Amino acid sequence: MSVLKLRLKFFRWLLLVFPAVLSAQNFQLSGILPYAAEDSLKVDFSVQQLWEGKIAKTLLAGIPLDIQLDIILLNPDLKVISQKSYIGEVVYDVWEEKFTLLNLGIFPAHCNSLADLRNWFEHIERVGLNPLETLVPEVKYQVRIDFSVLLLNKKQNQELKRWMQSADQTEEEFASRERSTGFRLNINQLVQLFFSGDEEPEKFQVSGSSTPFTLTDLMIK
Repeated sequence: MSVLKLRLKFFRWLLLVFPAVLSAQNFQLSGILPYAAEDSLKVDFSVQQLWEGKIAKTLLAGIPLDIQLDIILLNPDLKVISQKSYIGEVVYDVWEEKFTLLNLGIFPAHCNSLADLRNWFEHIERVGLNPLETLVPEVKYQVRIDFSVLLLNKKQNQELKRWMQSADQTEEEFASRERSTGFRLNINQLVQLFFSGDEEPEKFQVSGSSTPFTLTDLMIK
């Protein structure tokens, strides 16, 4: 398993463990617009005021930010019909002064400035959800978007890097049964770091929904 996959796997777990939402960072979703294009349901939206305050300071300090973006199509009973999820990292290289977006396929792989990064997140366009032929004409649908950012402090980030390196070495050096045991012991030590100290990882989250729509309501682009 690659180092990136290890980190993303642990990040998914942290998102479940830390359900509380912090309000200190006032970013928001806006302009959620479903429409028809290329025989598919697509959506445009904007994440505003994300790269400000503590989130920007953490990133510019060289600490990676873990991001989860869920784009969900709901039926009238608010049951999930389909979902696209993007879980990845935004990393700032303090020496190269460049931003890298890992495993976030709807964004470019690199940005040269915070202004470029802000512009990409404020103008997210043409994200495909469902083929139009799968939608029932008279049914009212809704698109919901959930966006989360997880912040680690410097100590937690360093420990996570050490954990990933150790887990990667364990995977290479031990047989499968021993590797599984070593991995569990290793992650137990990491969990103690995140739960025994005074500081826990900080999670910021925002959600937003489109107005309900039918197939015939959709604008065609």
